[in-house]
Amino acid sequence: MNVLLVDDNVPIVQGLKDSIHWAKLSFQQVLGAYSMTEAIEQFRSKQIALLISDIELPDGDGLTLISWVKKAYPNCVCIILSSFPNFDYAKRAISLGVSEYLLKPVDKLELEHSITKSMALYYGQTAQTPKNKTSPSVSESVLHIQQYIEQHLAEEISRSTLAESFGFNPEYLSTMFKKETGDTLSEYIQKKRLSVARKLLLQTNLPISLISQSCGYETLSYFSTVFRQKTGMSPREYRKIHDTAEKI
Repeated sequence: MNVLLVDDNVPIVQGLKDSIHWAKLSFQQVLGAYSMTEAIEQFRSKQIALLISDIELPDGDGLTLISWVKKAYPNCVCIILSSFPNFDYAKRAISLGVSEYLLKPVDKLELEHSITKSMALYYGQTAQTPKNKTSPSVSESVLHIQQYIEQHLAEEISRSTLAESFGFNPEYLSTMFKKETGDTLSEYIQKKRLSVARKLLLQTNLPISLISQSCGYETLSYFSTVFRQKTGMSPREYRKIHDTAEKI
């Protein structure tokens, strides 16, 4: 297996090459690239199993690179290593299938753990047999409402706002949404907020306060209360327990 490290800062790439025991992690070649163009050239000439990329690149950005990689090489596992604790970046990264979103400077042991965890996903992807999957039928209108909710999680989302945005009577919108999804609007919004929060807790090392704000909770204490009600533990405990379990 080969790993590709992408960052426009040469010392960072070299530091990652030297600080991680790549052979111990079963990597044969540790490749470097300093722009999106160089990274794409490496993908076309080498078989790369793991990509670790910064977001800010001189001729593009790491998320655009990952979007290209996921289309051209869907089994490649991607990790973001960024200086930006930015919710929009993290949310887009997760939607692209990034396995980890880590902030610089990253601890060597934390990075090695993230790599080990990510490569377990790689082996599962390459070993499994493709299966036909069926998705539940969702009307186009409800799908657009769901997309709107996901894109505006950090804001206050009310039935009246959705009804006005999509041109529906509020009562009709509620009835249609419940019939199509099985959830009321408030139930769906809460589930989506908690789902995104759990992913960010496990797949990034963003501060919990930022995750709380970005998922639409007015205060950290309210977020912690709701999270504990639904999961039986605080956000900090959830992150710690799952991280510990994966290290065992």
